[in-house]
Amino acid sequence: INNMKKINDQYGHKTGDKALTCISNSLKSATRKSDVCARVGGDEFLVLANDNHEALEQACLRISQRIKQELPEGNGFHAGISYGIVEISDLNQPLEHWIEKADTAMYKNKQDAN
Repeated sequence: INNMKKINDQYGHKTGDKALTCISNSLKSATRKSDVCARVGGDEFLVLANDNHEALEQACLRISQRIKQELPEGNGFHAGISYGIVEISDLNQPLEHWIEKADTAMYKNKQDAN
């Protein structure tokens, strides 16, 4: 979730909690039972999905739109998400390898958005 600290500082932790709930519910509704969704850090979530890159990109856009609808905006604050998508191509690599690659892609997208 972009600007999580700003959400908590400017709008309070209740709104921050609402942002976390919103992303959780959005992930749940945008993914299938066979997908794995998890909160891996304060404002970071992970989805393991057996899908193609384009379908995952569309799901991320739907989640981002839902967050913008449900969270307050104003005073220079814009709700949204940044995400990184990687295709697991080598099953011999540990899961941590792919999480790190997705995290790197997410931070690059976050920088590009600013």
